[in-house]
Amino acid sequence: MPRLIVRRSASRHSLAVPALFGFAAGMVAGVVLGELWAPTAEAALRRATPRGRTMAELVRDAQAALADDPVLGSLRIDVIPSSRQRVELRGWVATRAQRARAYRITAEAVGGSAVVNGILVHGEDDTDLPTLDVVSA
Repeated sequence: MPRLIVRRSASRHSLAVPALFGFAAGMVAGVVLGELWAPTAEAALRRATPRGRTMAELVRDAQAALADDPVLGSLRIDVIPSSRQRVELRGWVATRAQRARAYRITAEAVGGSAVVNGILVHGEDDTDLPTLDVVSA
């Protein structure tokens, strides 16, 4: 007759000590490595932060670039400071190509990651919202 072997699972108490030790070792390693690599990380952040241009200069450069363009110069596209070192484009254009052109020109003037494109296209973005017919009882 086969004999049944019953295995007991490890209790929670037997796992608590290794888990606590692992947590403590991770915290110590994080503090030590953080102290070692902090100067390198701070230097990288300083290099990544654009300096020297104010928000007014960014807006002025973007507006000048759009005004100098023969296609977009006659359109009303607003350049609005949206957050730190970023500008947002707002307005209406006739085609997607004009929308993309406005973004490219502004990105060249102020830096590609500093532009949020909020320009809308007539015929695509101005469609009427569907109405909901509510039947009252």
